[in-house]
Amino acid sequence: MSQNTVNPTAANAVSNPIRSDGVLPPENKVFLAFRSADDLQGALNALLDENFLESDLLVFSPQQMARQMRTNIAHAGVLASIGQDLNLLKTHLALAEQGHGYVVVLWPKSDHEEFITQVAREHNAARAQKFGHLIIEELVEPNPGQQQHFESPDRGLDHAAEHERQR
Repeated sequence: MSQNTVNPTAANAVSNPIRSDGVLPPENKVFLAFRSADDLQGALNALLDENFLESDLLVFSPQQMARQMRTNIAHAGVLASIGQDLNLLKTHLALAEQGHGYVVVLWPKSDHEEFITQVAREHNAARAQKFGHLIIEELVEPNPGQQQHFESPDRGLDHAAEHERQR
């Protein structure tokens, strides 16, 4: 796997999805977290086999995602702390620190959502979140059989995310 993209020489729909300040804005992206490199690679292969372009995908090792989330958290504005945005960034940081690698689908089309969800399930994604404009959708249940609990800036991460962080 390459540094961030599947093929660093492939042209992207935007010259670089990462802003000049180092932030990867989550909007209009799907974040898929995988516990194992084999699951990540299987998901990546499934997406490429379904004709997703290499330039539509970013691949992050756990270390790369941890660095990316630290950058995103450091640059998060006041509005990020009002809703769940900051807690979600912290959740992705916690998962990366526990060794989860990521595939990020850039600008997914609505008709791809069902396939992306299927890939996430078949390849054991620990998290699969679609970040839209002002809405975040869980594509797979974070911990099957467990209910996600209310998060707020005061209460911090939900219990399931915190438990995953402590593993």
